Amino acid sequence: MRPIISHKKTIYASALLLILLLSITYRFSLLENIATQDITSVTEKDTVRYEKPALHFLEHGTFAINPTDIHTTTIHDQPGYALFIAANYYLFKQDKHQLLKVQIIVSALSILILSLAAFLLWSYKASLSAATIMALDPLQTLYSHVMLTETLQIFFVSLIVLFAVLMLKNSNRSKNPIWALLFGLAIALATYVHAVNYYLVLPIVIGLMLFRKYLQWDMMKLVKIVVLILLPVVILLSAWQIRNGQLTGVYQFSDNSSTTLLHYKASSVYMQKDNLSFEEAVARTRHEVGNDFMSLQDRYDAEKELAKEIIGNNLGAFLTHSLKGYIPLMFGVGLDSYAMHYDPKYYANLASGGSLQTNPVIRYIENMTGKQFWYVALVGYGALFLLGCYALALIGFTHAFKYSAKEYRVIHLLLLGLAAYYLVLATGHIDAYHRQRLTSMIVILLYASNGALLVLHHLYYLFRQRKEQSRSFRYKLNHRN
Repeated sequence: MRPIISHKKTIYASALLLILLLSITYRFSLLENIATQDITSVTEKDTVRYEKPALHFLEHGTFAINPTDIHTTTIHDQPGYALFIAANYYLFKQDKHQLLKVQIIVSALSILILSLAAFLLWSYKASLSAATIMALDPLQTLYSHVMLTETLQIFFVSLIVLFAVLMLKNSNRSKNPIWALLFGLAIALATYVHAVNYYLVLPIVIGLMLFRKYLQWDMMKLVKIVVLILLPVVILLSAWQIRNGQLTGVYQFSDNSSTTLLHYKASSVYMQKDNLSFEEAVARTRHEVGNDFMSLQDRYDAEKELAKEIIGNNLGAFLTHSLKGYIPLMFGVGLDSYAMHYDPKYYANLASGGSLQTNPVIRYIENMTGKQFWYVALVGYGALFLLGCYALALIGFTHAFKYSAKEYRVIHLLLLGLAAYYLVLATGHIDAYHRQRLTSMIVILLYASNGALLVLHHLYYLFRQRKEQSRSFRYKLNHRN
């Protein structure tokens, strides 16, 4: 039996490697298409937040730019992605093309990591299913070609998922402490990329305390695991807060509780009440908070108080806009920039003469939508992929939770809580909704892989059953004759 099992492992490993190579090859080919047009299209408005500190670091040895100025972005920008840019610029002489190749490889590693998590939870087949689904995600493909934090954030969130599974599996009981330490390290590094992970450790620790008995942990084991999770989080995040305090006088990890709260959440009140655009709403909050501050701490305090006042006095408008925001957050395809990014001419509206296609179906679709057929097909694929993932994830999670032992149910609840954490913190955020979804999509894709496998198994069973019925019917008919 052992050689047969080993042979199966080899087949699955080869199939997984093939999926990864195809994913990298496809994304490299898209990158080459961008390079033939204009490599500057890989940047967006937020890219400068990370590229500028990276260049400053290479030149001066520090990410901080004018740290004593009251308008400094020293605390606003986390160092993770800036360090990633700086390292690649140092190695490849500021070549964006080479940087994006590395970023594509990172995206492939995320696929590998999630497939390992699926294998640990279910099977080799689920591992291949997870790799395939994640490789086909159009939004992740898009952001692997853009100089933004999303690809690196997805990588670390995938590590969080993997280490969570390893930490909570009783079959790895002797190595639980090692995985707990790596789990905490992954959270800390993810926070260095994006501050949204700053409070993630709190609900996780609370969850472990609540479900300790289901994991068959005694109190000493719980304390040991929690301490090991917190150790890298406290050390790394405190180190950055101390650094910020020494440079700016403000001992905070980020400005999420002040600047981000005011301009990206409280501003949504004005968008809802006064029908303002995002830019107009932010300009209004900037005007209201003023510019007369003695220090950066004064500015942050003023922004925090104004944000609380705006949201508190207009809670209904804030919640209404937040609920409306969940529609594009959960169902926005987010591929408008996809077309403009890879080939801008295809995103343009059709000429006044209408479609020039000879195929009547394609011509009808283009005339009806006013867009090139390939763009309509791409958005349609993105929408079907998203809805399909939701449906399959619901099936996969329900089945996994219902038919799992208590130990695994805790794992499923923790992963569900992880997805909910990112979705809740996106509440009220008024910019690039689909970007806010990418982190929670890691968990959704994981369970979609299990759901896809269940659906395929069910279809195969129905096919076999119908085939057996047909064979039985023919046998009875021949026997009767």
